[in-house]
Amino acid sequence: MKSKLVLLVIVPVMFLSGCHTPSGKWQPAPFVLETPWSESVPVENPWPEYPRPGMVRPEWVSLNGLWEFTLTGIRDTIPLVFDRLIRVPFPVESALSGVGEVVTDTTLMWYRKSIAVPDNWKGQQILLHFEASDWETQVYVNGQPAGTHRGGYDPFTLNITSYLEAGREQELVVKVHDPTDRGNQPRGKQVMEPGGIFYTPSSGIWQTVWLEPVPEDHIDAFYVTPDIDRDQIRVEIASATGKEKTAYLVQVFAEGKLVSEVLSEGETMIVPVPDARYWYPSDPYLYDLKITLLKNGNAADSVTGYFGMRQVSLGKARDGYTRVMLNDTFLFQFGLLDQGFWPDGLYTPPSDDAMKYDLEMTRKMGFNMLRKHVKVEPRRFYTWCDRMGLLVWQDMPSCSGYIGARDPDRVVSDEHDRQFRYELGEMVRTLYNHPSIVMWVPFNEGWGQYDTPGIVDFIRSVDPTRLVNAASGWADRGVGDVHDIHHYPDPGMPASEEQRAIVLGEYGGLGFPVEGHTWEQENWGYTNMKNREDLTDRFEEFAAQVYAFAEKGLSAAVYTQTTDVETETNGLITYDRAQAKIDPLLVTKAVKGIFPPYCPSEQRIFTDSLEITLELPLCEGEIYYTLDGSEPGPSDYRYQEPFIIDRSLILKTRAMYSSGADSRVRSYVFEKVPLQSPVPEIPEKQGWIMKIYTGNWQTLPDFNSLEPVETRVVDAVEIGSAGRTERFGVVWEGYLTVDEPGVYVFYLTSDDGSRMNLNGEVLIGNDGIHGMNTVKGFAALEEGAHEVRIEYFQRTGGLGFEWLAGKAGELPQPVTTDRLFHK
Repeated sequence: MKSKLVLLVIVPVMFLSGCHTPSGKWQPAPFVLETPWSESVPVENPWPEYPRPGMVRPEWVSLNGLWEFTLTGIRDTIPLVFDRLIRVPFPVESALSGVGEVVTDTTLMWYRKSIAVPDNWKGQQILLHFEASDWETQVYVNGQPAGTHRGGYDPFTLNITSYLEAGREQELVVKVHDPTDRGNQPRGKQVMEPGGIFYTPSSGIWQTVWLEPVPEDHIDAFYVTPDIDRDQIRVEIASATGKEKTAYLVQVFAEGKLVSEVLSEGETMIVPVPDARYWYPSDPYLYDLKITLLKNGNAADSVTGYFGMRQVSLGKARDGYTRVMLNDTFLFQFGLLDQGFWPDGLYTPPSDDAMKYDLEMTRKMGFNMLRKHVKVEPRRFYTWCDRMGLLVWQDMPSCSGYIGARDPDRVVSDEHDRQFRYELGEMVRTLYNHPSIVMWVPFNEGWGQYDTPGIVDFIRSVDPTRLVNAASGWADRGVGDVHDIHHYPDPGMPASEEQRAIVLGEYGGLGFPVEGHTWEQENWGYTNMKNREDLTDRFEEFAAQVYAFAEKGLSAAVYTQTTDVETETNGLITYDRAQAKIDPLLVTKAVKGIFPPYCPSEQRIFTDSLEITLELPLCEGEIYYTLDGSEPGPSDYRYQEPFIIDRSLILKTRAMYSSGADSRVRSYVFEKVPLQSPVPEIPEKQGWIMKIYTGNWQTLPDFNSLEPVETRVVDAVEIGSAGRTERFGVVWEGYLTVDEPGVYVFYLTSDDGSRMNLNGEVLIGNDGIHGMNTVKGFAALEEGAHEVRIEYFQRTGGLGFEWLAGKAGELPQPVTTDRLFHK
């Protein structure tokens, strides 16, 4: 761990007395969507918990609560009038702040609060801590500029002792400027125009503000590096000390019992941890730590913390694949993409309990990992992960700018590079001691990606103990410790590599909006599910594919996502945290590899009879089933070979494993149907009508209410003739002829959304923003011409469309011109 020197920029500003204070009672801004904690957030003391659990002192005062507040244009002088109140630490745009207004890059946020320093703190240094403020924060104490910090995600500290005045309350004024996506600073998914996968900004103070007294000689920070091979830790201490002789006493405790101690005059020391108990997700054991700074042999300062004996590395597993190893053992990491947005507090959870709830649900659903996505959470978040045994992949919040998968890295200015490295380094240093964090992810999907090899080297220079995922998704440069791809909605994996592990950084995104629990009425998913059972089925199918990939060398997979976020309804939990969309017990079974039997064929309709085959993914077990809709058990049919059905029925299946575990019951509805009638006569005109539209959609619009920019007759259903690559839609209409009666299957593959209507009814829905995704539909058709309408839209990014058809059970083919007609 590298030590650092932080320089605070001091800017002279005139202090204006006689300021006006706001009048009226504070209340929250209107809620778009509330969480179970929204109404119980204290007005005067929200987030009362100690904000730095990894380095604790007993004395501190929270400054959270109501502050005077105002918005101005860009200016240097402190305003005279603060016309409203804001509840800190909630972002200005959030309902819980009480402001709920948009802040632009030409706006300044001003906060003011009178604070009383406790009398028993006299003679000590007074530190003012900001856990996070987005983005450029300048602090004034009693009218004097005390320092400026640039960074939206890292904690910073000011020693304000020299600015305090005896015999009075101290006036604290904070000025914040946040350009959001109008600047080049790290900002994650915050944008001025939210939509799709980008969300409402969180400007200003958004984590706890607090005071702390320390002696003149005190400990600033410490860094613990576990060494499981030698049963020891390396402790590096950063401190503010004078010329007197100092020493450090480091003590390690296990369940309250002292197990080791070392006294050293140096700031770096090796401390034994005899018979070390390793930290695992299944056993997240933490040792307690106490560090005492001794001055001339007397205790001057002491702090307490904790650590875990944990090592992450690459290694060869028994199957010969290069794997991500935890404590020299391969553990498949199965996690959730965790974005950390809240409908009431945006970046800031309404409370510590609320934040903890997401983590508890992640564990309850059986996951052992989460990927903290382009956001850095309060330090308490990572302590909860440490205690719960949740592995964390930590993303660096992304900057503006974008590169495609085949584009070269961006070229950025020296200033951009310095700021990015500064904030990246601060993130790594701040979170260094958390055993839960096993991987750093500097870039996601090409957002702000530049000098990828150099950034990997930089991270390793700050923290050589963890893995580096250089680029999650898309623009892989062959550097870092893993090759990470994104594949929506179904899982995928790249070829295995000798020097790097293979991981799936994102997949899934199964959309299912729950009425009454959405941010907006218009919402989307990478692919939309019809109901909860459909969602459960698809989640299990994808999990089974993940485990099949694991046998081929995949080390980890990340499902999108923990909760819905604004218009994105891909979560396993609703955005308001009110409902789990799938029973957590069923999610756990899938995550643990306990799957119900499935039918390999997706055909659910037939006209005469149908052969049924059942299979069990991955694991050996017994399959039981019923044909009368009852729940299957050991006394029911035991599946041994395919069987024939000739009537409509509900098939229910269950798997029972030798381990004693049993799967959930999965149902299949099979229907004996009549053939659909064709139109009376086949139209004479060859080809289909193609209508082209332009627009910026997240889902298929109502094309009937829009005016096409072009209409023509085409002899093939393909998008190349549209002559566009983004923000457009196409509708094809016409008649399809079939030569003989029977059950037909249609394949609709698209990036982004598509839909197929047959004889006036929706047959295939493949809507939403997603990569190339295939959905099938079956129909029983008479010989003749049948009316078909296909809709498609493309927003930005990947582009693709394909429509295939054929008899059920046969290989589908592109539809040829001689089968397309229109009136």
